[in-house]
Amino acid sequence: MSNIDWRPQIGDPTFAGWFTVFSYFLAAFLAFRVYQHAQKLIRSPHNKQCLFWLWIALFSFLMGINKQLDLQSLLTAVGKFFAHQQGWYNDRKMVQGFFIIMIFVFGIYLISWGLRFFNQILRRNWLAFAGMIFLVFFILIRATSFHHMDKLIGTDFFGLKLNWLMELTGIYCITLNALWILKPRKVTL
Repeated sequence: MSNIDWRPQIGDPTFAGWFTVFSYFLAAFLAFRVYQHAQKLIRSPHNKQCLFWLWIALFSFLMGINKQLDLQSLLTAVGKFFAHQQGWYNDRKMVQGFFIIMIFVFGIYLISWGLRFFNQILRRNWLAFAGMIFLVFFILIRATSFHHMDKLIGTDFFGLKLNWLMELTGIYCITLNALWILKPRKVTL
């Protein structure tokens, strides 16, 4: 395993990289605040609202750490290592294609499960749910490291890389939904 071409280092030391890390941590913080808010209102940490926002807080926090550790590159390096070791590196396109299909199937399953499990709370949380779906698909597809996929998401869009815009869109869907829930409301009698 010492032949794996990966070193622990800052994955994206640019302004956009650090802004994305900050955005993940902001989303994690706000999601955790919504979780705490839901616990106070419902008085049970096991209700679906609490579970939904706790899961989002944990996911966002871990993705913020991953953003700069670049763990998906480690996954790709380990895959390349085993492909070389086991002699199927030249046939990797077939494996990558299979992986994309499995991601698609898993994603559809995850969406349908989430829609059923969280059905009662989606009316207030649909934007965060959409943001999570967006991020999960983006991250999994990014992890496949297809050359043409890397080219597509590395494309500039008005001076910004498309992958930054895609990732930040998912993060800020979560953030905006959390802010909307946490917004103080006037009580009328």
